[in-house]
Amino acid sequence: MKGEFALVVIGSITVKGLLGKDGNYYVPVSNVATLFQLPQNNAARDLKAILGEGSSFAKIALTEDGNNRSENTCISITQF
Repeated sequence: MKGEFALVVIGSITVKGLLGKDGNYYVPVSNVATLFQLPQNNAARDLKAILGEGSSFAKIALTEDGNNRSENTCISITQF
């Protein structure tokens, strides 16, 4: 899926997130790891354990001026 940068406001916290082309907001796993002080190299595995087996991650390719910049593993704002 493609997306673009967006600020995601969660209560009193504002994080750098992504707006997917599906209209949903996502937070990169690396940002969640930083917020909760999880090791970056195991962040996806640790978050999967915290959120449970029913959780899923999305791969979002950032676009800038029509060009792909990078791909991020993200969780939806509803799971976050």
